[in-house]
Amino acid sequence: MASLGRPGVYLQESNVQQTITFSDRTDAIAAFVGSTARGPLAPTIVSSWSDFVRNYGGLDYDKPTTVAAYLFFSNGGRDAYIRRVVATDAAVASRTLKQADGSTDAVTVKSINPGLWGTTLTVQVTASDPATKKFSLAVYGAPLAVSGGGLTSNLLEQFNDLSLDSSNSRYALAIVNQFSNYIALTAISGNTTFIPPAYFATPVALTGGSDGSAVAGTDISLSLSDFDAINAPLIFNAPDIATLAGQSATKAAALTAQAALLRYAEARGDGFVIVDTPSGLSAFDAQTYASDVYNAATAASATVSSFTVSAVAAGTPATGSVQYTTGTTQHGFIPGQTVTIAGVTSSANLHATPATAIKPGYQGTTQVAGYVTYTTAAAHGFKSGDQVTITGLTGGNFADYNFSTPKTITVIDTTSFYVVLASTSSVSGITTSSIPVISTGYSGKYTITSVPSTVTFVTSNTESGTAVLSSATASVTNTWTTTTASGANAAIYYPWLAIPDTGKSVPGLTKNVAPGGAIAGIFQETDAARGVFKSPAGYTTNISVAVDLEYDSSNKPRRLTNDQLDTLNTATYPVNPIRIVPGAGIVVMGARTLNTTSPNKYINMRRSMIYLKKQIELRSQFAVFENNDEYLWRQLRSSLSNFLNMYWQQGGLRGATPEQAFYVKCDSSTTSDADIANGQVNIQVGVALEYPAEFVVINIGQLTGSATAF
Repeated sequence: MASLGRPGVYLQESNVQQTITFSDRTDAIAAFVGSTARGPLAPTIVSSWSDFVRNYGGLDYDKPTTVAAYLFFSNGGRDAYIRRVVATDAAVASRTLKQADGSTDAVTVKSINPGLWGTTLTVQVTASDPATKKFSLAVYGAPLAVSGGGLTSNLLEQFNDLSLDSSNSRYALAIVNQFSNYIALTAISGNTTFIPPAYFATPVALTGGSDGSAVAGTDISLSLSDFDAINAPLIFNAPDIATLAGQSATKAAALTAQAALLRYAEARGDGFVIVDTPSGLSAFDAQTYASDVYNAATAASATVSSFTVSAVAAGTPATGSVQYTTGTTQHGFIPGQTVTIAGVTSSANLHATPATAIKPGYQGTTQVAGYVTYTTAAAHGFKSGDQVTITGLTGGNFADYNFSTPKTITVIDTTSFYVVLASTSSVSGITTSSIPVISTGYSGKYTITSVPSTVTFVTSNTESGTAVLSSATASVTNTWTTTTASGANAAIYYPWLAIPDTGKSVPGLTKNVAPGGAIAGIFQETDAARGVFKSPAGYTTNISVAVDLEYDSSNKPRRLTNDQLDTLNTATYPVNPIRIVPGAGIVVMGARTLNTTSPNKYINMRRSMIYLKKQIELRSQFAVFENNDEYLWRQLRSSLSNFLNMYWQQGGLRGATPEQAFYVKCDSSTTSDADIANGQVNIQVGVALEYPAEFVVINIGQLTGSATAF
């Protein structure tokens, strides 16, 4: 600062640090889980229909998620995470490119994600220079049709001056795998000279891509944990579930998947599920389906929360590992570890079934790092620190053993511990094919005794694959916990919609589609226009694109009677009806959750609590590691009160004054000296949420003579 020599006003210009601001929108992002023709398998955000088409393909009536996304963006949707789901047997398309001699592989090109779509890709090496070891690669899609019936090239991407040398700045795998939207490259291990693929004049197609089996309910359930990393309120919809539930053979599995979704949304605290009924249900059957969903989600479900690999009981193998299997992935664990497994829904205890001998220390046929192995007829393994009994061998080429009695060694290092066969001869009737020998720099060479066969413990009816505890060393403790959903974080909608069938050239044809995508769009549109406290229903919630309610088997559009509308809205497990209102169009006329207890029975109130909790969490984070004193408490009161006051002014809370709408307490009455000593600050927040006006009752009377107002 400049020295000040005389009185006056001095101006200085400086950069002011930008404060962290928080949006007053809901931050509720749609999350669609289901099948698409192509696209990444991890949750990926899209912000427009063109963005969705570019990543996942266009409208496909056989892929309900594409329809949901189309309706979502057509009805005010802004942001959505897409979690593409495929069956485990889906495959990527690929093509291995040869070097100039035609006999040696240079590099493998694969579609960036699985699906039949990959077979529409062709690639061409447009330039190749063995001297500089550089090449150029073009990626083409299916030819584009032009007016007049001709076709033109559909060049998607071009990568120039690539090298297969990882030390080169133009390393092909780094560049293509980072920037391509269609392909990925895999190096050929034998191509140590980095010779590029040969030039060829005509593009060649990738082959072997497959969509695999139809998506099942378990595929959807298994994908939910991928949303764990997303720290934002999510509006879930799994369009495939309604289709599966409409098929008698898969209804139970579909309900299990829907229940898993409801439980997941509620367990994360900031999820809300839009549930579609199956197509073609009567109003009565729609209520029955709502009851089925509620019962499946709220039924007591046992979840393996953890088990401890404990000490070995008498008569069981002294060594080995515990194996946990999810789908086709196996995980090895060692005694002493505590392991957590989630998603097991059977309330039955783990039960033992005979199994073939497991190879301790192995995942399938692959050795687990950190284990010592030896080979007899089968492979076995031991971990560092194990006490291992060895047998004595004498005579012949095995003079190094010279053990007349069994001895014990302690495995103290596994870094370079490996197994070899010491000889091809036999001693005392034992051949080297059955005598494994530990060979390192340790004194002596030892044969390890064999490990008994193990027993496999299998759980049934899982949501996340089959959990398998392999080895009788596994002792399961603190196993079963009850995990249920209340139904407060879910709402069900009925009936389906009829939209123009763009796949047919005949005008006027329609297609029946589930409404969930449109409802999710209306949620976001209402949030942006009014706020999360406004029910996403009413005469202004006209559903775009829909031209009618679904058509039945007689090709007649569905119409709901007043009695049906009454029972749907007030049923034990309410169903939110979509109806045609003259002058308003096709509108949503229900705003209740599957929970019947006030205030959780209303969508706007439940979502208001989700929003408020998230905002209060965000606005309190600055307090972490601050001094726990009155100054901090005053900051917290001010921060949260300012936010709630603004929320009240927007219409989010009831009350004529802020004092009637909310309160925030954070002082010595909420945080004691003991709390301070434990590093804990306590905040109490109370809010008066807005109830929706579902029923507008008007009393009208005719004034005659000296009559007065009633």
